[in-house]
Amino acid sequence: MHDLIITLNKLLSYWWVRIIFFFGLNYFIYLFFQIFDLFNHSPFLFLAITLILANIIIEMFRAGSKWYAFGFHFSKRFFSDFLIALTIVCSSFGIIIGISFVLGCNLSFTYNYHNLSQSLEHYMDLFLLAASEELLFRGIIFQALIDRFNPYIMVFIFSFLFSVAHSNNPNFSMFAVFNIFLANLLMSVMYIQTRSLWLPIFYHYLWNLSQVLLGIPVSGYAQPDNLYTINTKSTHSAYSLIIGGKFGIEEGLLTTMILIISIYFIFRKAKPNPYITSVIFRRRFSESILNESKI
Repeated sequence: MHDLIITLNKLLSYWWVRIIFFFGLNYFIYLFFQIFDLFNHSPFLFLAITLILANIIIEMFRAGSKWYAFGFHFSKRFFSDFLIALTIVCSSFGIIIGISFVLGCNLSFTYNYHNLSQSLEHYMDLFLLAASEELLFRGIIFQALIDRFNPYIMVFIFSFLFSVAHSNNPNFSMFAVFNIFLANLLMSVMYIQTRSLWLPIFYHYLWNLSQVLLGIPVSGYAQPDNLYTINTKSTHSAYSLIIGGKFGIEEGLLTTMILIISIYFIFRKAKPNPYITSVIFRRRFSESILNESKI
């Protein structure tokens, strides 16, 4: 058994093996859930749990690592990550709403109390979807590639793929392509600077949730379960260009500016948890010893 674990440790020390294992584990976990008919009532929960388990299993069997080292560590940083994400999102939407008023838009209260249970379920699905996208675009695959290749080149490649993944959304436009590219760039920088997935997950979720609550399309998809509605009719001819059109605020120049500022802020201010840094260092050291040894 010990020799088997050592062999597995050495195999997972190679970046390309971790990627192959990731896809293989997802497939077998998917089959297991299908056989026992687990989580089929909730496709978003099914996807999130599948991705979480694949990431955890791979990280558990890496030499010198901990199961949470891929970005799921629970500490006081968990709460600070939430507050940082909340501050960025609230500031962003405060600016957007303020400028919307200047351009002649109205904010009206349209709380749908008759559909509260469906709304709460929708909000939970939003979180599961945000977590799943982060685990897919900033989990084991992304981490394996930035460990082996230039991280900034990988960030640009994954940002392009993130944009392509949204290309079939309703009312997709070239402005939306660029802003979605920047959004992925921001969330990638969040991970690289903190080595935590919680900050990009919270940011991703709170950003989408804010659009739902305000009745703004989320990446082109209309949201019926909103608490408020921004009336986008304005006498200002530049409204669509500045705030965004049918795709939502994610195709507006104002969002472009906000995302660029957010990237700069995270790049300059965000720091990793020293404990996680030490775990990652120990993992790299252990794997380097394995790569130089013979089994």
